[in-house]
Amino acid sequence: MVGKSNTPSARRLSRAAMVVVAIFFATVLVFFAGRLIWHGEERSEDPASQQAPDQNQRVE
Repeated sequence: MVGKSNTPSARRLSRAAMVVVAIFFATVLVFFAGRLIWHGEERSEDPASQQAPDQNQRVE
């Protein structure tokens, strides 16, 4: 196999690219889903954070 190059076929390259893209999107999805779940738990633990500050209240 002296004359054969070591480059993968187009099908194999496209499959590898799809795997890389799928791993990337899975990572992003897990990150944002985890962040939303964590943020929801934080808000349920601190009910005061769910209310907007009173705009008529004076700060001295």
